[in-house]
This record gives sequence, structure tokens and C-alpha cells, in this order.
Amino acid sequence: MAKTKTTTVTPLGDRVLIRSGLTALDLGGLALLRELPLYFAFQCGALVSVRLPPGLEVLGDYAFGECHKLREINLGDVAALRRIGFGVLCGCDALASATLPAAVEAIGDCVLCRCGLEELDVSAVRRLEEGTVVGRFAMNCRGLRRVALPALEQHRAAFSAAV
Repeated sequence: MAKTKTTTVTPLGDRVLIRSGLTALDLGGLALLRELPLYFAFQCGALVSVRLPPGLEVLGDYAFGECHKLREINLGDVAALRRIGFGVLCGCDALASATLPAAVEAIGDCVLCRCGLEELDVSAVRRLEEGTVVGRFAMNCRGLRRVALPALEQHRAAFSAAV
């Protein structure tokens, strides 16, 4: 009889990479990673690109907040992403575009506040928790020129403040 291998994943602690000097972060190969904790890579001033694993379900509050040089993060490729915490990309001045995957159900306030965002695509989002107001999550993106919204009638109120 073959034995099955049991894999245990220890949750990452808060503030794991806070203020580190990383320029790129590739977590794409971490298939068992389901959640990035609070302040995971907060204020990483040199961070330019992030690759997240497709099985990631939760981005904790301020996970990449105040990473002023961050230009690229593959949110749209993270098929399992359900929850995006408060301020996850707040203050990411160099971030020009963002796409949210279909599985997103909850979006915290100020996720994209004070970003260099020019384009925002939330058209794939299928279901949001009652009371989610998406306009609050992209406040103060002065360069925002294009927003792709979902065609679903039930989301009209959530996205009304974004346009």
C-alpha cells in the first residue's frame, strides 16, 4: 500500500518583508500559499515587480502598500483570489494598470488609493459581497482614464462611485 505524503504549510507571519531591499518578488511557484499576511512587503521602496501564485486566495491589509516603485503585479492571473484587504496597493505610485480576477468577492477600502493607476479592469468580477463599494478602493488615482466594469446589474451600486 502506497503512503500518501502529507504536506504542512506554516502560515507566514505579518511584516515578513517589510522595508526590505528586494527589487523583484516571485511567489508564483508556491502552489500551497493561500494567504499573504498583513504588511507582508509594506514599504519595500525598491520593489518593481511581483508575481503571485494562482492559488492565492487572500491578500492581507497593506500587503504591498507604499511600494512606490511597484510597476507590475499579476492580480488578474491569480484565479483563486477572493479577498483583497485594505490598502493592499495604496501608495504604489508607479502602478499604471490593475486587473481583478473573476473570483474576487471582497475588496477593502483604499486598495488602490494614491496609485499612478491609469487603467482599471474589474470586468471579470462575478460576485461581490453585499455592501462593497468599489469607488472607495481607487480613491485619489488622479491619472485614472479607463475603468472596465462588469456587465452585471447587481454590481451597479458597488461600482457607481468609480466612474
